[in-house]
This record gives sequence, structure tokens and C-alpha cells, in this order.
Amino acid sequence: MTTAFRNFKRIIAVLAIICLMFSLMPANTFAFQATDISGHWAQVKIQSWIDKGLIKGYPDGTFKPDQDITRAEFMALVNRAFGYTAVAPITYTDVKAGSWYAPEVAKAQAAGYITGYPDGTMKPENPITREEVATIVARIKNLTSDANAADKYTDASKIGSWSKGQVGAVTSAKIMQGYPDGSFMPQGLITRAEVVEALDNALHYTAPVVVTPPVVTPPVVTPPVVTYPVTFTVADATYAPVQANIVFPSQTIATDVYGVAIINLANGTHPYAVTATGYDTVNGSAVVNSAAVDVPVTMTATPTYAVTFTVADATYAKIDGASIAIVSQDTIATDVYGEATINLANGTHPYAVTATGYDTVNGSAVVNSEALPVSVTMTAITDVTSLAFTTTAANNTVTVTLTGGTFKAGAIVAADFTFAGTDAGPIAAGIFTRTSDTVVTITDLTLAGGANNTVLVKAATQATQATSVAAVASTQ
Repeated sequence: MTTAFRNFKRIIAVLAIICLMFSLMPANTFAFQATDISGHWAQVKIQSWIDKGLIKGYPDGTFKPDQDITRAEFMALVNRAFGYTAVAPITYTDVKAGSWYAPEVAKAQAAGYITGYPDGTMKPENPITREEVATIVARIKNLTSDANAADKYTDASKIGSWSKGQVGAVTSAKIMQGYPDGSFMPQGLITRAEVVEALDNALHYTAPVVVTPPVVTPPVVTPPVVTYPVTFTVADATYAPVQANIVFPSQTIATDVYGVAIINLANGTHPYAVTATGYDTVNGSAVVNSAAVDVPVTMTATPTYAVTFTVADATYAKIDGASIAIVSQDTIATDVYGEATINLANGTHPYAVTATGYDTVNGSAVVNSEALPVSVTMTAITDVTSLAFTTTAANNTVTVTLTGGTFKAGAIVAADFTFAGTDAGPIAAGIFTRTSDTVVTITDLTLAGGANNTVLVKAATQATQATSVAAVASTQ
């Protein structure tokens, strides 16, 4: 009994050692060895894929390398090789939920490398063709369509228009090739060996790096522009210097007190215009030819003619101190005789005549080579008085509004009005604010209240004649 027990222990120890040895051996020591790939042109890659667990043989020990492959089997190999695991909903009418390939179709759908047919089927059990495989692989590797590369095949005319660019692309990438007779056999059924070859090549394919040589742009050497001094001397007909502006297309220079200005210009013809107040414009061109140039310019005084304004009111009374404003000229004032004279060149000269207590008069003086008298009749502005307005003890503000005229510019004070009625005194003691050309607001009032209040706006308070005035009391 003791000897038997001792022998049993030895057997257990030996078995344990054997198990340990097997656990330390590489996993592929017992990998599947196909019986029908020896000497096959794809033997090495087929065995490599078997060893990596990417493809399997058959229970009878064969691989059947030259047997065609179904669309479902191809999807399973692609998903396994490229590691596609995400799934997407599928609605193909011929893919049953319980079939072994339903998950593989769902992965292919999510990866986006295969689509079904227009009739809503996937045909998973149909054999897959070479041009279908070429199209799928080109899509997975994002290859650029290259239909011209497919023209080298003797049966290029048989390649579908929908797949020709992809057949050319996998050809150029050396992922798939044709047969020794020069054909591609696009509608031919691809074999298991050819699928392994194509997918293995795709796994190891790397897009070539396109090296674009740098563009070398020679420096542009712009020779310096040579300029020469051009001296303008501007004077009138009596040789007296004239301070003027010399205008070129791109710049303007001014003469000094001696009527001289110098500018550096390159060779060529340079148009100019010389202008000065009181003189006619002189146009010309400075021609520079590799040397300094002197340009004398003689200005002719612009002739002017006396324009005499006589300003009076409607009763022919002269208005002293009226202002006559002429565009681009100085503003002149009439004397005690209501007269003012200004020299103007030929042309139309708009003017505006203003005087305190009178409406503004606008017009134009047309000068035509002779003295010109201009009579201006001004209409006196008159006082305007409001209708009676009502105040209450609760009111603290009175608003005065002109219609048809405007208030004078500047500050408005109580002396610009005459108030009458119960609250005349308190209103005159308020704070006056000119809020617009037609409105004056009087605030900070303490009123007794009454219905007989009026306000008179004096003529001098108006810039232009008002047709009426209204006053309203309020509480603010």
C-alpha cells in the first residue's frame, strides 16, 4: 500500500511538470497547419494570417485557397483585420437578426466601407467579385481615384465605370494586381488566397509622402529712382513774388515768401497747376530729362468788380450793422448808410444778409465784368403775444413754443419776454432754458394760479419771424 501510494505521487509530479512545459510553449506551436497550401503562391501570407488568428481553415484540415469567398465572409475578414468593432443599425431585407453574419454587416455599415443594393438587400451569401473588393479596399485606404491606371489591363473595357477609378487606385498602390495574361478579370470571383493577399497589402500600405520642392523666387532688385530738383519761381506781371500752391497729381507744395518752391522729380513729363488767391490758375508741365529744371510761372491777377450792397427796411430806412455773408469771402457789415462794398470776380456769388430784429434775406450777386449794385430789403421782426394760459399753485414749469419762427441763438433771459397776468412776476423769476430753436422752458416756479396769464416774445428775441406763440403750464 505504501509503495503504491509512493508511485501515485510520482505520476502526479510528472503530469504537473508536463503541464508546466506545455504552458510555457508559444501559442502558435499548435497553430492550424493547412494541408493544401504547401507550394501555393500565397502560402506565406496565408499561414501568417492563420497564425495571427485573422483567418481560419476548415475542419478537414484544408484551407481551400482557390475557393471563392462570400460578401459576408469578406466583411468578417475586413472587420477582423482592421479592428472594426463599432456597429450601426441595419435594415437589409436579407440579413436576418439571428444569422452569424448580422453583426459583421452591422460593423461594415458603421465603418462605411460597403453598402447594399438599391432593392434594400445586402446579398451576404453571394460571392464577391474582384472589382467589388478593389472598390472597398480603395475606400478603406482613402485612395485617390485613378481610372487611367486601370487602362493597362487587356480587359479594361469590362471594368465597370463605377469601379474603374478604384481598380486603378489599388493597382497604383500595389495592393491588387492583374493576372499574367494582362487581364484584371473585374467580374471574376476573388479567391480566399487573393483576399488574404489584397488585405495584407492594404494593412501594410502607407501613402507615399509627396515632397514638394520649395519654390525659389529670385529677389526682385528695383533700381533706385533718380530724381532731379525742379525749381518753381512764381511772380505776377510786375515780377512781384506770389505765394502760391503748386499742385501735382499726387502731391501739393507751397512756395515760400519769395515765391519759390523746389520739388524732386524723376525723368518724365509732370503736369501741374499753380493756384493763388486773387490770381487766375496757371496750368503747365515740367519736363525732366536727367537734369535740374527751372520753371518760371507768371500769375495774372483775377479782375474783380465793386459790388455795393444797400440794405434798408420796408420803409426805406437804412439798416446799420447788417452782416453780408458771401461764400468763400469775408463777411462785411453795412455802415450807417446801410451800405457795404466788396470786390468780386465774375461769377455767381450766393449771399445771406442778417440783422438783429429782421428776417434773413438770401440771394445771389451775379458779376459780369462790371460794378454791381445790390438792393436788399429786410422785413422787421415783430413781437408776438400768446393767448391767455392758465396756471395753478401745483404747477412749477411753463413751456413757451414758437410757431413759424425761431428763437435767437445764445442765452435766453426774462428780459427777452414780457409777461402779464396773475403769475407774471413769479414766471419772470424762473430759470430760462432754450431747449430747441422753437422752445424755451421756464422752471423752478412758485405760482399762485390764474387764468389770465400771457407771454410776449420780443422781436429781438426772435431769429426769424414767428406767426404765433403758445405757453403751457405744467408740473414736472
